Amino acid sequence: MRSHNLCTIIAVLFILAALCTLFTGCTSLQQIMQPPGTPPVPTPTAAELKNTTTITAGAAIQTQPTEPIHTQASDTEFLSALNASQSKVLDIITTINTELAKDSIIGDTPPDYTALGSYARRLVTVTDEEINAMSKFREISDQTNDSRKTYYVNYLSRLKPFAANLETGAGLAQKKEFNLASGFFSNADNDLSLVRSQELTEHLRVIVQIKQNLASFTRTIQQQGPTPTHT
Repeated sequence: MRSHNLCTIIAVLFILAALCTLFTGCTSLQQIMQPPGTPPVPTPTAAELKNTTTITAGAAIQTQPTEPIHTQASDTEFLSALNASQSKVLDIITTINTELAKDSIIGDTPPDYTALGSYARRLVTVTDEEINAMSKFREISDQTNDSRKTYYVNYLSRLKPFAANLETGAGLAQKKEFNLASGFFSNADNDLSLVRSQELTEHLRVIVQIKQNLASFTRTIQQQGPTPTHT
């Protein structure tokens, strides 16, 4: 009976030892698969990836203009040219007025009409030059200045035929062809009646004087013509 119990105890001990050996082996195997003390590496989230993304700003793209840049004419430049032109024309018509007044007087020496014809020819040339000069100012920002340009060009355009008739008449008078000359001086007087210079104060004053002196001058020319023959 004692022998049987001893065998039973030995068998139980053997089973316990086998179980311990099996448990110890499993624990060792788990430590081999995942070493102790090494924390697991966390997987980065989408938000963390977004925050760590480096954004490189590209250079700003500069676009070239597709149309040419139009520059507007300066009104200051136009006004300067306008004043210079008016001064030039005023000097010439003032000289013509002086010559008409002088040649209206018949003295011991017959008048020389060459100077009058020369100044009239000069006025024809200058009116053409100044009309062309004013036409170059095509973009004027101030409407008032644009109207001044239109008025002045119209003034020059009407002054030109007056000067042309005056030049021709002076040339004929110098040749003592007084009857023909008086016809061109009458035409010049008619042309002068169409000249509008109300907005040009100094010019208007001289134009009025020219018209008065031209009337006296034309009468003097007519008096020098041949005396009509009575039958």
